[in-house]
Formats: sequence, structure tokens, C-alpha cells
Amino acid sequence: MPTLDSTELVPLDRGTSMFVHVATVSEAALPDADDEAVSLVMSWPWFAWNGLGAMRDDGSDGVHAEWLLTSLTATSYRRVSTQHAERRLRSWASAFGWRDRERQSEAALERMAERVHPLLRSGTVFMLEPPTDDECRWPYSPLGSNSGTVDLIVLDRARDRVHLILATDD
Repeated sequence: MPTLDSTELVPLDRGTSMFVHVATVSEAALPDADDEAVSLVMSWPWFAWNGLGAMRDDGSDGVHAEWLLTSLTATSYRRVSTQHAERRLRSWASAFGWRDRERQSEAALERMAERVHPLLRSGTVFMLEPPTDDECRWPYSPLGSNSGTVDLIVLDRARDRVHLILATDD
């Protein structure tokens, strides 16, 4: 099991529970990574109990029943440009009506630009691929909503680190 080096919960909107979760693990977590694709196999209860869920303000552990039902997931990610990943994050953020609260929207996007975009620029960015018709992988996000799925992976070979980015409106 990979070692969890650090976690960060970046709150984007003080009026709702919209966050970007960032977990950093050693590069050994992705033994088959190449320049174009990467697979992630991780026990979601391990991931939640050891960082993401434990950081919730309301004291909940963050482990969803669906995560437990699919406790070991193997997912495929394809390389995308940093600009594409940044656009997808901005699109996700604006999809939840933040434009109605212009000042709060701007502040949330600024927080994301300050805390998340530098991570995207630190290495090679991979985005979760949609499932094929014959796959029953629930839930699929890439930057959709609260899915419990890692949306983006940043492989920072220079620092032997992998940043796992999960956007949630939970």
C-alpha cells in the first residue's frame, strides 16, 4: 500500500461544502506509470480513513457506503495538458451556481488558482478516462461532482511525488 505523505482540504466556497481534496503519495504508488497513461489501484477505505475524510469540519469520517462496496478500484488515466485540467477545474467550480454570487465565485476561483493550479504545473497531468460501455464503474466524475473518484493525477517525477486531486461538492 502506498505511503500517504500529506493531505490538504482546500475549501472553495464558504457558503457550501465544495472542496478540492489533495493527497500526496510517493511515486511508488504508480509502478506502471508512463508518459501517456497511468493506472491507479487504491483501497478507498484506506484513502478516506488516512486523510481525506478525517479532515471534514463536521467530524464525519467521509467513507461513503459506495466506496466500501467498491473498496478496491482500478482506473485508467490519460495524459492531458495543464491548461485543459485548469479549464476543467474552473468549469466544475462554475457549474454549481457560483456565478450568482459573483464575489464569492471570484474568491473561490482565486483559492483554487493559488492552491491547486501550482500542483498541476509541478508535473505531468493525467485525467480519469470515462468508462467504456462494457465497464460498470460507478461513479464516473472527471470533475463532475461528489464521486469519490480521483479526478486528476499529477506525476511529479523530480520530487518522487504523486498528487491525487479529487473535486467534491459533498
